[in-house]
Amino acid sequence: MNVREIKQSDIAACPHVIMMPGHYRTDGSCKCDDPDEQAMMIREWGYNKSDFLRARKGV
Repeated sequence: MNVREIKQSDIAACPHVIMMPGHYRTDGSCKCDDPDEQAMMIREWGYNKSDFLRARKGV
């Protein structure tokens, strides 16, 4: 079994509060700013490009 812990503060710092372990880097930062992760989120999770612009502005 592969277990990975993610700090609550790391999840709370993610603009979309994503609870998938693979969405976080080893330093605890989320991948919302990663173009490949954004493309996957749009393709597989139904996000829109504008979701990332709003997240960057804190809206």
